[in-house]
Amino acid sequence: MEVHDDSYGEPVTTRRTTLTVAAVAAVVVIAGIVVLVFAVGRDVSSYDEGTPERAVQKYLTAAFDGDYDRAASLIESSSKCDAADLDRAYIQNNARIGLIESTVDGDRARVRLEVEFPSGGPLGGVYSEEHTIRLVKTAETWLLTGVPWPLYDCTLSKE
Repeated sequence: MEVHDDSYGEPVTTRRTTLTVAAVAAVVVIAGIVVLVFAVGRDVSSYDEGTPERAVQKYLTAAFDGDYDRAASLIESSSKCDAADLDRAYIQNNARIGLIESTVDGDRARVRLEVEFPSGGPLGGVYSEEHTIRLVKTAETWLLTGVPWPLYDCTLSKE
């Protein structure tokens, strides 16, 4: 048996269903706007020139921008890594990178990073990795040493 509301002529259950669907849609839209505001509103930290953190930031910015020559220029010359290694590397541009800590011991430094990647799952989410980038102080600046992330191997034969 259907119950009709005299003012609208529709079944009461139909109107409730429509209102429920509209309310759920409004909540989803509002949640999306809140997420967008917080995602866009995040500021990128800027580190002081001449610090290990700034050297790592310059390197990663250049690598993620595809300027591999500039990124490689921030790697110590005794490293086996160069721009060609960055050409071959898989660099996931939608990573979020945060500083965990930085330690300096004389002319050596270590910068620990947390890197978050979207998981690609149906409910969103992220997975994270930690990376340590080592640096050495030169007369002019800090340079990265070894095999700095996002590189994993620089021992492929060079032509």
